[in-house]
Parts: sequence; structure tokens; C-alpha cells
Amino acid sequence: MLVIAGVVYHFAGDQIKTQAQAWFKDGAFDDDGNPVALVFTTSDCGKYCADMLAFLRAHRVPYTELNVSDNAQNLKRMQKLHGGNTYPYLVIGNDKVSGFYKQKLISLLAINFGDAALNRIERAAMASHFDEAGQPIVVLYATSWCGYCGLARKFFAENDINYREVDVERSTNGQLFYKSLYATGYPLIYIGHTAYFGFPNAELEAVLTSS
Repeated sequence: MLVIAGVVYHFAGDQIKTQAQAWFKDGAFDDDGNPVALVFTTSDCGKYCADMLAFLRAHRVPYTELNVSDNAQNLKRMQKLHGGNTYPYLVIGNDKVSGFYKQKLISLLAINFGDAALNRIERAAMASHFDEAGQPIVVLYATSWCGYCGLARKFFAENDINYREVDVERSTNGQLFYKSLYATGYPLIYIGHTAYFGFPNAELEAVLTSS
């Protein structure tokens, strides 16, 4: 770890060059165009920022921490990347998230870093969201009593969308995968590595009906 002017670098070997140049683009990428992680924090962010950094370390994701407290340069960097007033603010590639939500983070790590950032069960869960040819499929994590899950099923049927349903309460593997994705409610819908939370969900509906 190295601290320079409000920037905390967490790196291995030559990782520091990659991370240090990341914020000069409209996103977080290294010189080769690979996504990297930038975490904007404040001195009084407390548990949420600490938990975010611990989560990234646990998933072997190198990151650069930029503390915006009394640091106008870091604040300007964050604003350039469309950050607001909620911390921590994480930028990975073109993806951005405010606050600490593990169910969102695990999806972003899979999208940007693949299996390298996942543990064994997380990898298995994500792999189940793809068919034998490696193409993403729609997976609905649901229960029999969830009314919003029923709305999702109706939407899929009305739009001729193929999907695989996982009854979390009746499937041992399904329950294990659901927990490994840090899910907190129903329905949870995945398309490949990308998570959609709840239903109705305008973003999901647009993705599935755009073609």
C-alpha cells in the first residue's frame, strides 16, 4: 500500500502504474483498455467505505482509493466520473455504483473481471446463467409465494422470452447460488453476469424487448 496526496494505492508488483493512470479517462481503465477499480471515499465514511474495500480485497480486486475529504483534486476526479454525495463511490470500467451493496458489486465484478474475482461458489452460480454454448440466458430466482415473481413470469410469457426459473426454497443448489450472489429479495433476475433487482423493472424490460 502507498499513500500519495490523498490517493491510496493497493497493488501487487507493477499494478501501481495501471491504477495511477486510470482516472484520466471517462471511466476506470488501464492503458490497455482493461477495467480497473477506483473507490472514492471520505474520512468520515466509516463502516460502508471500510466494508467496500474489504469486499474488494476478499475478491482479489486491486483498487485505488481516492479520499475526497479536503482534497479538491480527488473531488474533481469524482465529479468528472459523475459521482454524487453518496459514499463509497465505485467506478469499475464504465460501471458506477454509489453506496455499498454486495448484490450489485458481485455482478459488476463478474462483468468486468470474470472468474478471477469470484470464489468457487460464486463462479458456479454465474456459470449457471449461461447455456452450453456460453451464451447468456435469463434466470429467475423466485419463490412460489412472491407476487412480483408472478408478474415477471407473466411478462416472460407474454413476450415469448425463454427463461430458467430457480425456486430458491425448493432447490438446494438454487438456495446456495442465491446466497452466494448476496441477494436480499425477490425476484432476482440475471442475464449472464448482469443482475436485475425486483419487478417490474424498466431496464430489464427494455433489454428483453429491444430486439
